[in-house]
Amino acid sequence: MLSLSSKKTVGLFILFLFLWHIQFPLTSSQKNFSSFMTAIADEEEEEEDEDEEDEEDEEYEKSKPSTKTIDVIQNITEYKPVTETVVTLDDSYQKDTDGDQLVDAIDPNPLIKQSEYFTDTDGDGVPNALDQH
Repeated sequence: MLSLSSKKTVGLFILFLFLWHIQFPLTSSQKNFSSFMTAIADEEEEEEDEDEEDEEDEEYEKSKPSTKTIDVIQNITEYKPVTETVVTLDDSYQKDTDGDQLVDAIDPNPLIKQSEYFTDTDGDGVPNALDQH
């Protein structure tokens, strides 16, 4: 796996190659030669395309398509009733008496926040929930 610096180096290298190719335009003699070679390639492609079209026309004439009629029988879709199940929750699953974001149905003591069992503000080693002031 490449490290971040290696990825940056590879990315900069690719960016450099791309920009280098764009910034150095061809000289006029290179442009003339490349346009000459492009023209020759285009002529050869046109000849090949014409040959391929002629061959396709001959094949089409040899094998004329025939029309066939096929009877299709479709099944009638059956409609089935959908049963909707509604689940209602007990009131204890919908309210939080002490505000500790733990619903009363699963809260061991719904009147005391659970954080009080783990904090000790007076430093005597007894949690605030069990501390008798």
